[in-house]
Amino acid sequence: MRRIEMRNRFRGKQGLAALAATVAGVVLVLLLPSATDLMLGATLVIVISLLMMHRSSGLFNLRAPTIPTLCYLVYLVMVVVPAFFVYKDQVEPYRTQYLLSVESALITVPFGVFVVNFLLGYEPGETVQYFKKPMGEPPVALPSVLAFLAILIIPVTFAAIHFSEVRTVPLIYLLQHPGDYFALLGLREESFAVLDSRFAYFYGLTRETLFPFVIVVSFGRFLTSKSTRWLGLFAMALVGGLFYAAMTIEKAPVALIVLLLAVFYYLYRSGRVAKAFYVLTPVFFTSFPLFIYWRQAPGLRRGIGDAFADVLERLFYAPAEVLYYYFEVFPDVHPFQHGATIGRFRALLGVADPDVPRLVGLYMDPFAMSSIHANSGFIGSLYADFGLSGVLVGGVVAGMLMAALQVYLVRQKRDALNLSVYAFSALKFATICFTPLPVVLLSEGVLVVPALAITLIVLERFTLKLGAGGAVAERPQ
Repeated sequence: MRRIEMRNRFRGKQGLAALAATVAGVVLVLLLPSATDLMLGATLVIVISLLMMHRSSGLFNLRAPTIPTLCYLVYLVMVVVPAFFVYKDQVEPYRTQYLLSVESALITVPFGVFVVNFLLGYEPGETVQYFKKPMGEPPVALPSVLAFLAILIIPVTFAAIHFSEVRTVPLIYLLQHPGDYFALLGLREESFAVLDSRFAYFYGLTRETLFPFVIVVSFGRFLTSKSTRWLGLFAMALVGGLFYAAMTIEKAPVALIVLLLAVFYYLYRSGRVAKAFYVLTPVFFTSFPLFIYWRQAPGLRRGIGDAFADVLERLFYAPAEVLYYYFEVFPDVHPFQHGATIGRFRALLGVADPDVPRLVGLYMDPFAMSSIHANSGFIGSLYADFGLSGVLVGGVVAGMLMAALQVYLVRQKRDALNLSVYAFSALKFATICFTPLPVVLLSEGVLVVPALAITLIVLERFTLKLGAGGAVAERPQ
C-alpha cells in the first residue's frame, strides 16, 4: 500500500511538472512577436511530446533521469528553442521545412522509446528502483587495478604516438604566443583535422572515448571504494586525458570530460547533490573554452565578457543555426547523398566521402579555411542523405537505440562500471544535437564503451583466476 501511495504521489508531481512546462511553453510562443499558425502548431507538438516523454521515460523525475530524458532535455534547450529564433531570422521556403524537421524529432524519438518499452516490457518505475539500489561492492583490489591498467595503456599509447607526429603542440604554442590567432588556427587544424596519419581515426577514438572511459571508471571506483589506490589512478587518468584533450585547443573535448564527471556524480548521488554542484559544474564546464577564447585573441581586445558571449552562442544558438543551412544546401545546391555520409554504407556503395560538413561550412562562409567543419547533428546528416523521410525514420531509430540501452543498463547490477557506461551513454547521446548519429555510435563511443566495459570485466576475472589478487578485498587505505 505504501508503495502504491508513493507511486501515485510521484505521478502527481510529474503531472504538475508537465502542466507547468506546457503552460510555460505556450505562453513563451504566444509572446513571440513573430508567432504564426506554424509556431502555434509547433507548440502543440511540444505539448504532445512532453506528455509522451512523461509517460515513456519519467521526464520530470530528475532523481532518476533516463538516457532518453537527458538527450531530450538537451535537444529542447540547444535545438528546439533556438530553432524558433532561427526561423524568424531566415527565409522561405527553407525555414518551414527546417522547423518541421526539428519538431518531428519531438514525436519520432519518444515514439521509438515507446516501441522498445513495449517490446521489452519496461516501465519508468524500473529506473526509479535502479537509482534506489545501493552501489555494488567494488571488485577485488589487485585484479581490478591490473585490468584497468591494461585498458589505460591503450589511450596512453595512442596519445604518445599522436604527440610524436605533431610538430608543434597548439596548447604549448598558445601559452607561449598568446594572441597569435591565425597561427593558432592553422596549428589546431594541422594537429588533428588535416593530420596525415594512419592512426587518425584512433586519435579521435582516444580523445572522445578511451580517455573519458578510463577517467569516469576510475572516478567511480574511487567514490565507491574510498581507496587511495583508485584516487591515484583517477588523478593519473584525469591529468593525461585532460592534457590530451586540450592539446589541439579545441574547446569541446575538455568541457565534455568535465561534464561527464558531473553527470556521473549526479547519477551516483541519485540527484541528491548540494546547491554548490549547480554552480561549480557550469563554472568548470566553461572554464577551458573561456580561457581559449580569451587567450587566443587578446590582440583583438576580447574581454572575458566577449568570450562568455561566444560560449553561450556556441551552445545555445549555433547548433540550430548550422542545422538550418543544411536545408538550404540540400537538395538545391548539392543533391541528397543517399547514405554517402555514413562511412560503412559509403564503402558498400563504392563512393567517395562527400564531406558534407565541409560543404555546408564553405556555403556558410566561402572565405573560411578549407578544413571548416559545420556539423549539424543527426537531423542535418539524415536530411542531407535522405531528405525528410530520413529525418522521420532516423528519429525513431535514435529513440529505439537510447531506450534499448537504457533498459539493458537498469536491469543490471548498479556499480561503478555500470553507472560509468550509463553516464557516458547519456552524455554522448545528448551530443546528437550537433553530431551525426553514426558518429555518436562509433567514433564517439556509444557502442564502443559497453564493449570496453565487458573487456574490463573479462580481464578482471582472468587476473583473478590467475591468482594475481588472491582473496584480498578492496579496503579503504
